[in-house]
Amino acid sequence: MSVAEIKSVDELNTALDSGGVVVVDFAALAWCVPCQRLLPHYEAVAEKMSGVKFLSVDIDTADSDLVELFHV
Repeated sequence: MSVAEIKSVDELNTALDSGGVVVVDFAALAWCVPCQRLLPHYEAVAEKMSGVKFLSVDIDTADSDLVELFHV
């Protein structure tokens, strides 16, 4: 399963409401070097774990409500 990009609280709620295990990565991919280095590993794990939903939130492009909800 690939990593789904989430940009709003509604998108996140939809993913969470569908059930199962969900992993969410909050990152600043445009400028955060550790975030950029982690991304390929995160994507690789997502491909291997078919029963788990992997989500990604880019804090620079996502709605501010989503970022503030999790105090990122």
